[in-house]
This record gives sequence, structure tokens and C-alpha cells, in this order.
Amino acid sequence: ALNTRWHMWVLGYDQRQQSLVLEFLGLNFLDNYSSIIFIIILTFIFSTIVAFLYSRKQSVPIDIPTQLYLIMCKRLARVGILRLGNEGPTTFANKVARRRPDLAPIVKVMTNFYIRLHYAKRHKKDDLANFRRLIVAFHPKKSASTK
Repeated sequence: ALNTRWHMWVLGYDQRQQSLVLEFLGLNFLDNYSSIIFIIILTFIFSTIVAFLYSRKQSVPIDIPTQLYLIMCKRLARVGILRLGNEGPTTFANKVARRRPDLAPIVKVMTNFYIRLHYAKRHKKDDLANFRRLIVAFHPKKSASTK
């Protein structure tokens, strides 16, 4: 019954039904030409609002451990080891270990700090200060094989 009523409404939609809809919406003063202009204006206003809201993305503040980890990643990128978007911290640390075994121990320690600070509910009180200290001191040089 509902399906039949829907078909009758859609297939039987004519000038009279359009007038009823416009009257229901309080827009029965619009003629055909005015209603087209009205729809174009409404579409423009709606599109402008959507574009404005979409362009105003709320940036999520990045926590301090993530900021420090990204500094480490940036410094590694400068020596030729880029972190891909789909690489998690452990995968990236393993990649660094394969490419630059000399950096593996310190990168593993820094990665463990990051994982503990970012993901774990509990960590030691001085973990953040120690992590920051390691990042500040971390300035890898290009290896002889990447020069």
C-alpha cells in the first residue's frame, strides 16, 4: 500500500501537486520562473554554507609525545628514511633498524617512550622529560652509503 502510494505520488506529480507542495511550504506566491530562481538561490546559499563549514575543519591539537615523535620522524627523513602514512611506530622503528643499524638502538628507545606516553594509560613520571631530552639530542647524520 505504501509502495503504491509512493508510485502514485511520484508518477502523478503534476502542476497541481507542485502548487500544493509550494502552498504547504508557504511559497505558493512563486510562479514557475520565480521558483526556478528561488531553487537556484537556495542551492547557492546551501553550497556556500557547506563549503564554508568544510573549509573550517577543526584542527585537533597534537599531544606533546606525538609532536616529539614527529620531530624524530622529520630528522630521520632528512637522512633518507621516510615514514609512510601507513607505518605505525614499531614498523617504522624496524625499518630504521634495517636501513640504519647504527640508529636502531636510540630509535627503538625513543619509539618505546612514544608508545608508552601516547598509548599506555600508565607511564613513569619522568618519561616525558626523558623522551624530550632524547629528541633534543637526536641529530642523525647521513651515512656513508646514503651520501
